[in-house]
Amino acid sequence: MTLNIITFIKHRFLFFSGIIRWSLQLSLLLHVICNSYVVLAQNDKKLSPNTIRSKERSVDIKSLTPKVESIKISPIKAKIYATLSIHVEGSDECKSVKDLGGYPTTADCSSTKYEHHISKLQNLGSIFINTRSGISLPLSLEFEEQFLSAAKVFDEQGSLGARLDLLATSGHSLGPHADAHAYYEADTSKGMKNHFTYLRDTLLDPKVQRSITATTTLSGVCSSGDWLKDSESLGFNNISGIVSFCLRSLPEESIPQNDIPSTTVSDSIETACNNPSVCHATYPYLYYDSSTGKFDITRGTHPWRTDSKLRWMGGPGASLWTASVSSGTTAILPGVGALYCLAEKKSATYRWESQTSCDFCQDDIDTYFEILDQTISEATLLTPKIIHSVYSLGLSVDTVEKGCPTPVTRKTLLNDFVTRMQRDYVDTGKVQWKTAPELGELVP
Repeated sequence: MTLNIITFIKHRFLFFSGIIRWSLQLSLLLHVICNSYVVLAQNDKKLSPNTIRSKERSVDIKSLTPKVESIKISPIKAKIYATLSIHVEGSDECKSVKDLGGYPTTADCSSTKYEHHISKLQNLGSIFINTRSGISLPLSLEFEEQFLSAAKVFDEQGSLGARLDLLATSGHSLGPHADAHAYYEADTSKGMKNHFTYLRDTLLDPKVQRSITATTTLSGVCSSGDWLKDSESLGFNNISGIVSFCLRSLPEESIPQNDIPSTTVSDSIETACNNPSVCHATYPYLYYDSSTGKFDITRGTHPWRTDSKLRWMGGPGASLWTASVSSGTTAILPGVGALYCLAEKKSATYRWESQTSCDFCQDDIDTYFEILDQTISEATLLTPKIIHSVYSLGLSVDTVEKGCPTPVTRKTLLNDFVTRMQRDYVDTGKVQWKTAPELGELVP
């Protein structure tokens, strides 16, 4: 009996001692946990209501939400490009290769005419690139055969080569101007290809200039021959200066009737365009609609490539220009017309009227910017638009235009043009100014 009591007391003692030992361990554990939370609270300084606690860390719920910075989204603008091509022509520095039956020599050229012409070119170039005035609008200089012949003949005097290189290094582009209609032979393209080759090789001759080693842009190609095939075969894949005489190279049935420049419906393109001077309107036609007070710019400001109808966007298919098999690499850069004849478009009776001999006045400059503003307002994101105008270097920039309401020098008008273009359009990002070769690379 006594043994059983002793055994019972022993078991109870062990039981309660175990409980006490477990309680002490639990108390110690709770003490450690509480101290840990105190340390955490002290480190956190001030916990927000959004804080989740754990033994390891405290996490703010807001920190789990990605931060979105405020982003300014600028509207996507349509691409508007502008350029001015200078046709360096009209001074007849040398006799033509065609008339001579060979290459001209010093006896066939006039150094006086040549020196006068290059001086006019330098004066013009300095208006469009003038670092002192903040003007940077490089010109697309396009030289006719006689000018390039003079460059080669008189290079020994050391005057032209350095000047052309100076123009090129300042930013102006150099290229040939063909006047192809005078060189095409009806039964073969030999005459025209030879002409294109002479222009290319003479321009790239190191005796003439050393700034460029290749030329891809050709203007003045219009003729009754297959100018597209012949120009492509010689590496020219940008064509500018398209006029209505180019229609002579197409099959009659492929030409839209209302594009034939004649008031007589029955006239063929050969009859209507029997010489280039009567078919010298920019093509596609850009004409003024007096009923709306706007220009029809649908096609005249839209560049395209020769192998895709989709590239014309709303006009006759580009395949019209493929009188022969084309590689499809050629970019066509249409134009809005001569800078000094734009105001005359508003008074034209027919959309295909040729404007070539005009008084260069303030209303021509104003009309240019009217066309530009309309193009900007109507442009979409689908395709780039170009405002490509031309200027013939026949007269000096100091020439006084006496036929204007107020007599004014060409230099005054051109200074107004470059100032407005640079300040109001290029510097503001409305327009990108490019040379013709640069534009050719941008045509999709």
